[in-house]
Amino acid sequence: MAVIRIYVPIVPYRSNMVEETADFLTSHFGGATVYHDCRGVWQDSDGLKVVDTISVVESATRERLTYEQRLAITDFCLYLRRELKQDAIAYTISEGELYLV
Repeated sequence: MAVIRIYVPIVPYRSNMVEETADFLTSHFGGATVYHDCRGVWQDSDGLKVVDTISVVESATRERLTYEQRLAITDFCLYLRRELKQDAIAYTISEGELYLV
């Protein structure tokens, strides 16, 4: 089993991206759960603390992820990064993997 979590920054001019992320995970894994109004805390390249409001979009599958599924998730997160004008988008896979794209 794998649980996929994509951490989506809330950007006012692109508020539909959380729904788009849920739609993406639903189309690939059959469903998604959205956790709104979460707080993301990280350090920028200058070592300064940055606090963002984020949503966490989660999906689960009974199978281990295939290479093609992992590639689709990475490509979608790169799309999010471009659309939301972010330095990075984080996603995790329950198999103990964290990715920043």
